[in-house]
Amino acid sequence: MRNAQNVGSAANFTQSFGLVSGSYFKWMAADDMLAAGYLRACVQILEEDPSVVLVTTKPTLVDEDGRTPLIYDASRGVFSGSYAGRPIETAAPYMADRPSDRFRGVLLSMPGKAINNFGQGLMRSEFVRRQLPLGSYLGWDKVFLAGLSLHGKLAMVNESLFIWRHHKEQFSMMNRDDARKAIDPAEDGRAWRTSQVKAYARAVMASPISMGEKARCLVALSEKVVQGSMQQVPWRGALDRL
Repeated sequence: MRNAQNVGSAANFTQSFGLVSGSYFKWMAADDMLAAGYLRACVQILEEDPSVVLVTTKPTLVDEDGRTPLIYDASRGVFSGSYAGRPIETAAPYMADRPSDRFRGVLLSMPGKAINNFGQGLMRSEFVRRQLPLGSYLGWDKVFLAGLSLHGKLAMVNESLFIWRHHKEQFSMMNRDDARKAIDPAEDGRAWRTSQVKAYARAVMASPISMGEKARCLVALSEKVVQGSMQQVPWRGALDRL
């Protein structure tokens, strides 16, 4: 699929999903790779646990020539040479039973590198479809994952089967202005933070969770907007009883 003109990465992601007909779907960046067994490991979790809507594996980071392997520890948001973990990262907030806890985990705790890893996981198509179209603003990928978390758990298999190539021309190495243009070439200086907040709120209100859970999600959103430091607002505790 090729567009007549550059529509930006977010629109490309949305359009590519329009070609999907299967139950499962995965986006894949051109410079990353999958080790043998990646799809088998992810499909197994999706087939065995209907509460999971997305599965990825631990990533291995390599340079542009495929060298220098490093293992990513998603729980700490760092790369290291080795990792000892569990079959699935059940301790991560993205695997919580409560939707608002998963939403809070993605919104306030998910490191930037984990967003790329989970964003390229294997997903249930029916729930991806509910998050479209993707927003053409910085941070749309985190908004997407937060919205997806309201419908189910985001799991990580304890095998390093996603090979993430790190090089100087990748999106994460761009400055903010270039990144905004890559997402949307027609970007006109709009308040992208406002677009983010509105999209988070829409995802919460459109989700099938209870009003109490929606309230807890909106409290998490208010923490992100008002405080910025990820500290809890004073009255959040009362909502734990909802």
